Amino acid sequence: MDSFFDRIPREYHDKLQQAIDAVNETNEFLRQVKARFGTNDHKLLAEKMGQVFDGIEVTENTISELEELSILHQSRREYCQNLMDEIANKPRETAE
Repeated sequence: MDSFFDRIPREYHDKLQQAIDAVNETNEFLRQVKARFGTNDHKLLAEKMGQVFDGIEVTENTISELEELSILHQSRREYCQNLMDEIANKPRETAE
């Protein structure tokens, strides 16, 4: 069975792997936040202001950091999707 990267031109391997790894990294952080606080939505987390979860109090800073993480994750997802679209639109005759 072919791997996913067997269908990707070699020139894109490193760039795409880095993009996928970046999305996976922020996704993992968001999963950890949800496991700890019961949500990874900054608006829902704001409703828990002052509560303590696993020794961590929900503060304005906590909410702000989660919002920034969510924005970063979305940005990384969009970059990865755009890169995959670029690869998909690459003419076949130049693909390896």
